[in-house]
Amino acid sequence: MGYHGAGVTFYGTRGDDELDLQARRFSMMNSLEYAWSDWFSLLAHVVMASAAADYPELDKPIVELTLGFKKRLGRGVLEFGLIENLFFFNNSPDAGFHAAYTVSIWGPY
Repeated sequence: MGYHGAGVTFYGTRGDDELDLQARRFSMMNSLEYAWSDWFSLLAHVVMASAAADYPELDKPIVELTLGFKKRLGRGVLEFGLIENLFFFNNSPDAGFHAAYTVSIWGPY
C-alpha cells in the first residue's frame, strides 16, 4: 500500500536580520507499506522539502529516508523507524529514530 502527499507552507515573516527565510516552502512525502502478515508490516518513507532559508546550512533541500516496521501488539500497534538524512547532511538531523504505540478506542483489532 502506498501513501503520498504534497504540501506548501507560507511563512508570515521572512525571518530576522540574521536569517532570511524563504517566503514559502514546498514538501513531498511518499510512503510504502508491505504487509508481511496480518500483524506485521515493513515501512519505507521518503520526505523531501525545499530549502528553508538563504543561509549556508539551510540553503539545500532536505531528503530523508525512514525505514521501519509496524507490529500489532495487544489492542494497539507498535511503530518504530530509523531516519537518515540523505545527500545534504548539514540541513537537518543526520540520523534519528521514532517510536509510537497507538491504541484504538473504537474497537478491538
